[in-house]
Amino acid sequence: MASKTDTTRYALIAAACVVAVILGGSLSMLIFGDRGKGFGENLSSQMGEALIGGPFSLVDHHGNPVDESMLKGKITLMYFGYTFCPDFCPAGLQEMAAALDGLKEAGIDAQGVFVSVDPERDTVDVMAEYVPLFHPDIIGLTGTLEQTDATAKKWRAVYGFVEDESFTDGYSVEHTTLMYAMGTDGRFLMHFTHGETGAEIAAKLLRRLGNS
Repeated sequence: MASKTDTTRYALIAAACVVAVILGGSLSMLIFGDRGKGFGENLSSQMGEALIGGPFSLVDHHGNPVDESMLKGKITLMYFGYTFCPDFCPAGLQEMAAALDGLKEAGIDAQGVFVSVDPERDTVDVMAEYVPLFHPDIIGLTGTLEQTDATAKKWRAVYGFVEDESFTDGYSVEHTTLMYAMGTDGRFLMHFTHGETGAEIAAKLLRRLGNS
């Protein structure tokens, strides 16, 4: 579990995200400043090389060590969350599953990746029980807090631990709800926001890939 200092730091980051939303700001602006105005449209065309993704070292829900090479060769949909999440994560993974089915029907080889931001509770065994409930082609990733935190930073995924006695161990995790699409070369393609359906996600990706 994170130290009190880390917990406070993460809570402040989460609070800043909430304030940004209330004031009409966007998460992309919070993360990128002025550079985030076109976030999700095509970062690579605006900034040369997208600032999303990079090297990481984690463990999949079968207990196998994995790194960024697992993203190559397939279209990948990535989501950062945790298994104890009561609403956003299950909804996001359901839409991810629907999008994977839509891409498969269009002849696109794709996989889903669910990265835990709560590794203390999301052990390999917990992930192994949770992830297959949504789709056989979704892979759960976990690791040490340092590993998952480093990975989240590479994807600009913001999260924070919040005291909540209604949850096991007395805390919940506030986190971004973006879904990231990575190309077959492992590089960022585009992102999707919470509320977009699996059909919409698949359709947008197919258009981006020139398959529409």
